[in-house]
Amino acid sequence: MSDEPEDAPPDGEKGGGANPPTDIDLSYFDELEPKERQSLLDAASKESQDAQVLRTMMNRGVSSFDPSHLARLLTSNTKAAVGVYGEPFLEAMTGLMLLDFDAYEGHPDRKGELTKRIDKQVGAMMRAGYFTAREGEGFEISEQGEELAAVSLLIDELEGLSRMGRGDHAIHTLGEREHGYPMSLRPYRKGDSYRDISVRQSLKRAVVRGRDFPRTEDLRVYERTRSVSLDIVYALDISGSMHGDKLDAGKKAAVGLAFTGTKAGDRVGVVAFNVRPTRVVEPTAQVEQVAREVTALSPALGTDIAAAIRAGREMLIDASTPHRGRHIIVISDAIPTTGDEDPVERSYEEASITAAADITISLVGIDLSEEGEDIGRTLTRIAGGRFYHISNPHDLHNVVLEERNEARMGLMSNRPQRTRWG
Repeated sequence: MSDEPEDAPPDGEKGGGANPPTDIDLSYFDELEPKERQSLLDAASKESQDAQVLRTMMNRGVSSFDPSHLARLLTSNTKAAVGVYGEPFLEAMTGLMLLDFDAYEGHPDRKGELTKRIDKQVGAMMRAGYFTAREGEGFEISEQGEELAAVSLLIDELEGLSRMGRGDHAIHTLGEREHGYPMSLRPYRKGDSYRDISVRQSLKRAVVRGRDFPRTEDLRVYERTRSVSLDIVYALDISGSMHGDKLDAGKKAAVGLAFTGTKAGDRVGVVAFNVRPTRVVEPTAQVEQVAREVTALSPALGTDIAAAIRAGREMLIDASTPHRGRHIIVISDAIPTTGDEDPVERSYEEASITAAADITISLVGIDLSEEGEDIGRTLTRIAGGRFYHISNPHDLHNVVLEERNEARMGLMSNRPQRTRWG
């Protein structure tokens, strides 16, 4: 068996196992009260390290491994082992810190000691139901392990949203309800709803005019536009270069988009793409479904953005509902490298076809080259969306949520879309 991980299909392989790791039904998670969510967090804390091991495997495309072969790689080339499996996985499976591996590298006689350490952790995870023995040799993630990883991903993202104040209260504050979204200020007119009055701006105007209390002519109200809902396709690059933190950040951002979007009436679908696209989740309001399906995605191969755009467009057309906006958010760390003879031009053509179908496209590039930035700007300009460039994958979460708000604002105000980058 090779020490290199095997490529996993875009929608992940299923292993053995049956019951979920806890008495958690993901379908109710986003409906829980804060205290109930905290109880869930406490219950899941015991499995947090195991969950990180499983997520690291998935994010690095490690579909299976053999303890003996892993120990041999650690004693022969620690750097290669870290590159393949990642530091969190190796530390958790051996019970050692990264610096401790120096005492083993170049000492094949200590391979047996490492194998025993790894076997001990594998045994514990087997008893918990997170690994299953692979036919022949080695171990792979079970269905129960995939469920634990999905719970962990969901918890991480919802904790992050809570810290950012992007829960129900924040959504209500933004005005994303049936009465519309505050767009701008204008003078008060007879018949306006008093709840639309901006107290701060009205008082400010009164003070400027030398009054202690505002009169009718000082009142300023929010100009509201009827609220609209979006169908959004989140197209996530799962090519080989997206392994590790980038893919993990992309998965969490998908969950965050689904949670905040569906609370405001949006539906979110997911397309995963490398050299071919896979329709992972059809547009849905079920956050737990998005979390469960994206967790199992693993990186491999090259990047075909044109195919991703085409798949996203077809998904939105298939799910088309009257009076809903349609938008695609592409996440990628590379320029188009596969597909037709000229993958870049083909991406532009697909963007143009998509725009003609009244579907907008925005793109978030992660640490792109200058050529990649130019391509991203051009593509989103064609498709009436926005381009963002980030160097830190951890910024993806905020950018995706900002982009969702930008898409809604643009749709409600009918204002022209604009290209942006950072």
